[in-house]
Amino acid sequence: PDTTFDTGLGVFATTSMNVWANLRLVRHMVARNPRLEAKHLIRDDNVSSVTVTSNTPAACQIDGDYIGRRETMTFTSVPEALSVVAPTKKTD
Repeated sequence: PDTTFDTGLGVFATTSMNVWANLRLVRHMVARNPRLEAKHLIRDDNVSSVTVTSNTPAACQIDGDYIGRRETMTFTSVPEALSVVAPTKKTD
C-alpha cells in the first residue's frame, strides 16, 4: 500500500505455501482495517532492486514473452523511466 510511482519497487512474498497460514494472511488483507503482517511474509515498499534465486532453473516470462529458464533474476527500479498519467491520490 505504500508503494507509489515515486518510490522504488514493492516486494510482497511468502516464505511458506501452507494453505492455512496464507488463508489467514488473505483474511487480514481483505479486512476492513487491513494488516499486512505475518511470520512468513517478506514485505518492503521501497527497494532499489530485488534478486530472486532458485535451486533449479524456472521458466520465466517478461510482459508475456518467454525468456527461458533462469536460476537468478534481478529486478531494478529505474526512477522516472516512464511518464505515468494517473489520478492524484485523494485526501480525506
